[in-house]
Amino acid sequence: MKLTDLQCRKASAPHTAVKLADGGGLYLHVCPNGKKLWRLAYRYAGKQRAMPFGPYPHIDIFGLQDKIAEGIVGAIARHVEHAEIGRASLKPTESLDAYDHYLRGMADFHTGGRDGVDGALSYFRRAITLDRSYASAYAMAAFSLYSQGLNTWMADSAVGVEEGTSLSRRAIALGKSDAIALARGGHALAHFTRDPDVGIDCLEAALALNPNFAAAWHLSGFLRIFRSEPEDAIDRFGHAIRLSPFDPEMFRMQTGVAMAHLIAGRFEEATLWATKACRITSALVLPGVVLAVSHQGGGRSEDAARAMGSVRNAHSALTRTHLERWLPFQKAKDAELFFEAVTQTGLPE
Repeated sequence: MKLTDLQCRKASAPHTAVKLADGGGLYLHVCPNGKKLWRLAYRYAGKQRAMPFGPYPHIDIFGLQDKIAEGIVGAIARHVEHAEIGRASLKPTESLDAYDHYLRGMADFHTGGRDGVDGALSYFRRAITLDRSYASAYAMAAFSLYSQGLNTWMADSAVGVEEGTSLSRRAIALGKSDAIALARGGHALAHFTRDPDVGIDCLEAALALNPNFAAAWHLSGFLRIFRSEPEDAIDRFGHAIRLSPFDPEMFRMQTGVAMAHLIAGRFEEATLWATKACRITSALVLPGVVLAVSHQGGGRSEDAARAMGSVRNAHSALTRTHLERWLPFQKAKDAELFFEAVTQTGLPE
């Protein structure tokens, strides 16, 4: 039986916390101190877990049911992709077709490091060779090149940008009804051309095709940051996290939330979220740089220098100029806030 608002208002827990079931795993967690929190009980990897949704009465129960449905859809989509990747990994290499190469590329890409991205790019290129109309493969090849560029792994920047731009445009042209092609290709193109608006158009089209595509939500959040819209960006990252709470790109979502708070001048919140991202991965440029800049903005110069030192140990070619090339801030005030702090942390020009 569903809880009524009257039951929620009158609920109390004099001594120990109590749970009031609302159905479908949703329950109201009532604390002895009077706080009431909506949570969703579920099982993942054989373990019982609880997902927080927010406090009563600030969370609309009917809207909450919609959020739960979105999360279920996102979780199912992610599990299907993982199952497909596992199926492809069991096939002998000589029997792989374009789709299998694409799936193996996704598996490599989600490992997050340089070897993974390099390997993924090889698989995506092979998928394109086998199927010249494979829009998602073009998009992921472009996105892999963007990842190489941002992380100082691109052997020849000019050649890589040219190839990435071409692959992105091809993905978008072929993928008018392909959310992956539009989302990944559009985001990569925004960085190659330094034009967030072109990427936002593609990502909005991707979300129109698939409103439960977590990657499109978080990638659109990054482009909102570059357009100086941090609050909208935070909402988009939050939506992505709710859709896919165990996403292999969670560190990107957390980095995005940190970056949005940073641009909004909330350095403590930025530090908290960047720290979460860095706990997941230390192999990539952006989480560590955002952590360093967040510390610098919060007046913790020693912590900032230490964080930037860790990034430079892994990416010795990193410079301020490099970051300016790959982070297309559209507002001068945002660029100044970010890149001046970058210099103050000790990163060379």
